[in-house]
Amino acid sequence: MMRTRDKGYPVGRGALLIINQGTFTSPDLTCREPGTNVDRDNLELVFRSLGYGVHIANNCNGDAFEEHLENAVDLIGDGVGPFVLAFLSHGGSGDCLYFADGTHMSMSAIRRALQGHRTLDGRPKIIIVQACRGPEHLVVLKDGSTEIRIEGEDFSPDSVIADPMADTIIMWSCMEERVAYRHPDIGSMFITLTCDEILKNMSLAKRTPPSGEKHIPDLSMSVHKNMERYGTKCHGFRMLTSPENISSLKKPLFLGPPVDEDKFRRAVGRINQLRLKLSRATGQVVSNLQADDAQKGKCREQS
Repeated sequence: MMRTRDKGYPVGRGALLIINQGTFTSPDLTCREPGTNVDRDNLELVFRSLGYGVHIANNCNGDAFEEHLENAVDLIGDGVGPFVLAFLSHGGSGDCLYFADGTHMSMSAIRRALQGHRTLDGRPKIIIVQACRGPEHLVVLKDGSTEIRIEGEDFSPDSVIADPMADTIIMWSCMEERVAYRHPDIGSMFITLTCDEILKNMSLAKRTPPSGEKHIPDLSMSVHKNMERYGTKCHGFRMLTSPENISSLKKPLFLGPPVDEDKFRRAVGRINQLRLKLSRATGQVVSNLQADDAQKGKCREQS
């Protein structure tokens, strides 16, 4: 039986595709066995225990990826759960992932491949990647400082500390390769709705004790959901846009209550006015937008 939790995505059986690259025909790529096979078996066991259909492609060449993807999608059947792609391989800069024949595919291309299957429309998709994203090692020296060393150099790290680039959440106004939109007078929906969620959270944090306060990843999900209420109109077409988060947070992050009540009230009034303008904009389809991209050093205007 289909179940929902807190108005989330349906909970139920989904499907898992494991692209497991252990050996490579390209001499530039080293063998990843047997460790990668342990990862594969662990993922298979866990997701089969959830009732998921599992399709495994060992040492998959680039030209076979689409076929394996189609076979895995077919396993969903009448299941309502997520589609999970686990990619276990070598990787490189630009978020490219390598196949057994040495060809590679960017994360953008992988996401476009998933987009090509209507069964996955509106269905949550989880991408799990065990791969490098570049050649750099962050080395901790004996004095506690850090230094970047490149793969292939002869070195030995002295100790382990937290990566200074960690503990970060990046809240993008759109997904990679997409355009972000901004109204010349009202501003952007993304910033307005983000501010609105932060202010609501600050109000909740004022309670004694704080009740219902969201931490930042959950707050961001509320922004994403609220943006679905608004369309954007550009070049005479209705456009879709979806924000995206990239997070390396290790624990919940809260912003807390306001410390300046006067500024808090002014901010609430301002954001409420902007939300009202957004709601009144052509039946919640906001027109006269500009694209926040740069072309020849200038912001290209859209109408």
